[in-house]
Parts: sequence; structure tokens; C-alpha cells
Amino acid sequence: AVFYDSAASAGTGTQASPYNNVYTAIANIGTKRYLYGKGTTIVDQTFSETPLGGFMYCLPPLPSRASELDRLYARRWGASSWTITTNGTNHGGFYEENGASYATYKGISFSGLDNTASGGAGFGVLYLYGSSVGINVEQCTADDINGAANNGGYMLWGVNGGKVWRCTGNNIQKLGDNTGENTAMFYTYDGVNISVQRCEASNCAQLVYHKRVASAFVVTTSVKFCISETRNGINYGASDTVAGIPHSYSIVQCNLFKSGNVAIDFSAGVVGSNGSNNADEHFWTNNVFYQVGAGETSPVQFSQAYNATMFNNIYFESRRMWREFTDSVAYGDVIKYADYDVDFGTTLANNRYEYRDVVYSTSALLQANRADLTVNNTLTNPLFTASASGVFTLQASSPALTDGVDGTQQGLYLGDFYTIGAN
Repeated sequence: AVFYDSAASAGTGTQASPYNNVYTAIANIGTKRYLYGKGTTIVDQTFSETPLGGFMYCLPPLPSRASELDRLYARRWGASSWTITTNGTNHGGFYEENGASYATYKGISFSGLDNTASGGAGFGVLYLYGSSVGINVEQCTADDINGAANNGGYMLWGVNGGKVWRCTGNNIQKLGDNTGENTAMFYTYDGVNISVQRCEASNCAQLVYHKRVASAFVVTTSVKFCISETRNGINYGASDTVAGIPHSYSIVQCNLFKSGNVAIDFSAGVVGSNGSNNADEHFWTNNVFYQVGAGETSPVQFSQAYNATMFNNIYFESRRMWREFTDSVAYGDVIKYADYDVDFGTTLANNRYEYRDVVYSTSALLQANRADLTVNNTLTNPLFTASASGVFTLQASSPALTDGVDGTQQGLYLGDFYTIGAN
């Protein structure tokens, strides 16, 4: 291992005599497998890059590794804290653009990083289109991240295989605004096989923004066991530059979405241009949507999410339930299965469901169009323990304990499923 302590005297990188300069520590990792850091790291003008066309100062990339067998870890030192920050604009965290692979960032706090003046991205960790493989971020925090373009706490663009586990993101901004679309705790273009678990996000546009799909039938980002208090929750987008290819194989399971306009927003760019030949299979289940939606927006809204499966979700005092709009029926049906959901206190009840761009107020009216949808949905109080206080476990008398598919539990707290992810 290489050891770094910002408060130490100049040393040799050992535990007894750590480096006091982070750039020196990174430069001397070599074939070692651990970089332990502690203290407060001020990103200065030692190293610079131009991500997305904007000149900035940042931390240099970690050395690449060949496989899981020699994965490199940059992590806080023991019980100490390691905070990466700056005292000026045009500064970011760790940056990589040449395909370095198999690195894990663990237990690091990214705070007050600002890249607004250059026109570029603001970030704690950014891998930018270098065909990197196996990049993980665990138990990290990102607070007050600001930039001028695409901004996120953790940004894995073009990465194949990544985990963002037990991390937080708060106040991720674009030019000082944390409500704009291009801000997220986790943000990727063209990422493949990425797992986001046990994370929390607030004061930013999205918990997860998977903005573009690299090609058809690749595995998109899965999101499990997270808490989102963001404007748009999870945004699966599609860019016209790839002719609107939709995402495939998304999983959104056992998450809590509190407030916001949308929780799961799935779009396909150019409607009907690709169809089911380019996207397939989505699994959105056991989520709680608490007071989500505004105007015509729904907690779950999607277009061309072919073979979407939804069940065991709880919609509590939300605007609507789900909305499937502007479907192109020539390419196959968007919804594979939608049933066994709980609805309590929908505020726009006349538009509870939207199927193929037509709204329905009840399950019975929807079934007149398609008989197999929402047959076992219920309009009932799930009896949360104390939802107003943020406690979304179920009371002993809750019907949601057994009203799910095959007598399973509805909602998000499913016992030892929560051992999945970083701990």
C-alpha cells in the first residue's frame, strides 16, 4: 500500500512515514494495490485536463489494472476521514479518459468542487469515454458539486461494469442550480452493466441519470434499495444521436421515492424509430412512491419500454400511478405485466392510469381495453408505520404484508435483501 496524510510531514509513503502530497502518492502507486488517504486534500493546479472541452484542475487518474485479481483501491485510511475539496473554481475530483480499469474509490468525501468558469463538468469521480472496465464507488459522499455542463457526484461515462454502492449525493448543481436536468448523484452516458445500490440523493435533479444508450440490447443501470428525494428520481434517457435507442434490461427494485415530479422516467427519443428490436425487458417492483408527481406527470412514466413488468409497488398520496404514452404499437406492446400494486390517495384520480396515450380512472375501465392489466390492484391504506416521519415499514395489520404476487409483501422492506451492496 501507499499511505497519504495531508497533515503529515513529507514522508516516504509508508504507514509510519506517509506522503503529505496526494499527487506524489498517486505517482508512486506503481503495482501496489491500495492508496490509503486521510485529512483534507485541496485540489490545486498541479494537474489539469479538459473534460468536455472545459479546462480544469483535478486529481490524476489511478493506474490501470488488468482484472479483479489486481484491482486498485483508493480509500480512506482506517477510521479517519478523507475529504477532497478545493478553494477555487475550475476544480474537480478524480478524472480519467484513457481507459484505466479495475479501480475502487471507497469512503471518500467529495465536497465543494466547482467547475463553473470553464464550461465543463463538475464531479467527484469522472471516467470519460475511455472504455474503462470495472469501476466501483463505495461509501462515498458528494456534497456541493457545481459545474457548467453535465454534473454528478460519480460519473461513469462509457464504463462497462460499475458499482455505486452506499453512496450519497447532495446539492449537485449546474451553474448554482440544483434543479436542472443535467445534475445527478450518479450520471452516465453509454454505461453498461452498472449497479446502483443503497444510495441516497437529495437536492439535485436525479438520483440516477443514464442519459444515453451505446447500442441495442446492452444491460443498462439497475437501481436497488435507494432513497431519492430528487426532482426526477431515475431518468433513463435516449439521445437523438443514436436514433432514440431505448434502454434494455432495467431493474428498479425496493427503492423509496419521496416527493419530486417523477420517480422512474423512461424515454426512447424518436418514438417508433427502433421498436422492440432494440430494447427489451424491464423490472420495476416493490418500490414506494410517496407524494410523487405534479400536474400531468406520474411517479412512473415511460415510452417504448418494451416488456415492462410492474408489481408490488405502493403509490401513496401521489399524483397518478403510471403513464405509458406515445406508444408505437407496430413494434410490440410496451407493458408485459402490471398488477398487484397499491394505490392510496391519488390526487388526480381521473387520470390514474395512462395506456397507449389514453387515460383511465379505474382498473375496470383500463381492463376494457386490455383485460390482463391491474386486475389485482387495490385502493387501500398500506398502513406505514409513520410515513410522515419517514418510517415506511409496515404495521402488523397492514394488508400490504400479504397482498402482493403469490402472497408476497408489497413495498420496499424485504428483510435480508438489504444485505446486498456495500457494507
